[in-house]
Amino acid sequence: MKITYPTLAACLMLFGLASAQADELTAAKKADIVKLLSLNGSERIIEPLSMMVTQSYMQSLRNCTNCSPKIPEVVRDETLAVLRAHISGESGLTEHQLTVYQKHFTHAEIKQLLAFYGSPVGKKLVGESNELTRESIDASQQWLTAMAPEIRQRVDASLTKAGIKPPAPSAPPPSVMQSSPAK
Repeated sequence: MKITYPTLAACLMLFGLASAQADELTAAKKADIVKLLSLNGSERIIEPLSMMVTQSYMQSLRNCTNCSPKIPEVVRDETLAVLRAHISGESGLTEHQLTVYQKHFTHAEIKQLLAFYGSPVGKKLVGESNELTRESIDASQQWLTAMAPEIRQRVDASLTKAGIKPPAPSAPPPSVMQSSPAK
């Protein structure tokens, strides 16, 4: 199983979403959610999304023998430009995220989150979030790598017990961060 940076970043960004009963989306609640999205750094998700698009694009060109080494940089830059241009406004990222927060938080909870993200520790969390995410991915990959033999053994045993021949082991997956394009 491969944990990608964009997936983990999105999960970590939304990790605090509780299953609170949402209340009505008033103009005041909407304004507070938009302010919260600004404070909590949620727009940072466009960077890993851009990396994901770039990796996917480059994967589609894996057999290209005469491709320019500048392609990843151009793809990343243009993807970021498009995403940044559409972050706000109707059908923008903010509007999509607003719907998620509206669904999971009451207005009172949004106000509590605003207080937290406005506090020194909240600001520190936002400032450290990219590094926390990277380090969490690394730690998770190390842990998963250590668990892989036991997982493989148990899966193979269960398949054999079910009368299914286990597939031959494949090469270990590449590191999540190794294919990140350099700027």
